[in-house]
Amino acid sequence: MEMIDEMEIVKIISFQQEITNDNVIREYAMTLIVNDVEIATLMCSPDSLQYLAIGFLLSENIIDYKEDYREIVVDEKNGIVNVKLAQELKYKRKNKIIYTDGRDLSIDKDFLNNFRQIKLRSDIKLNYEYLFNISKELDDKSVIFKKTGGTHSACLCDEKGMILFREDVSRHNAIDKILGEAFIKEISLDNKFVFVSGRLTSEMLLKIVRVGGVIIISRSAPTDLAVKIARNLNITLVGFVRGNRMNIYSGELRIVCKKNI
Repeated sequence: MEMIDEMEIVKIISFQQEITNDNVIREYAMTLIVNDVEIATLMCSPDSLQYLAIGFLLSENIIDYKEDYREIVVDEKNGIVNVKLAQELKYKRKNKIIYTDGRDLSIDKDFLNNFRQIKLRSDIKLNYEYLFNISKELDDKSVIFKKTGGTHSACLCDEKGMILFREDVSRHNAIDKILGEAFIKEISLDNKFVFVSGRLTSEMLLKIVRVGGVIIISRSAPTDLAVKIARNLNITLVGFVRGNRMNIYSGELRIVCKKNI
């Protein structure tokens, strides 16, 4: 399904009005049904829906392992993804939620204590120049954004380059698609990093950490809570990677100046 729609608009340039056509990003409602229970509607871009569904289930702590689900069926025409789990669905929300670009994630002491028990480690070190190049590549690959100005991007990388890339109208969905695709393709996040285009909030950081991400990088800003959690969990958190500059908020020992490591 196309991610872009062409629409007639009125454009104003130097106080002059003209009628023209413009590319507009498509927003698509995807209903997620798990074990015959409708649990959520995700407002997303209409591609990679199977990856988005699995990424969402990972983020919501519904699945942990590939063996936890048996089947994924995508009905693109009707905007439905059906997932069959190996076990009975256990989900804390009683009512279906409609998710746009914001996700509500309660963060309390017990929640953080559970994350502290995760053994987080990474042996890789990333140099400045390499991260500047990845930032440029992320920008170059964001072709839907260049045509519409309406998407966010996320990618999974290792020391050699970019492995996975996705765009979506939602920051959360772009990350969920990357995490879901890695999960389905059995790509471990060990010694890899996630690079995103948009703001990094605490819930976005934690969903990446939950599946083993230790290095999280953005072309934009983190929130203060994201920084505090990153420091608490020894996560490398880097923001504003643009041109030849960046801000390292946590885990600075994994980011080095040397061109050749």
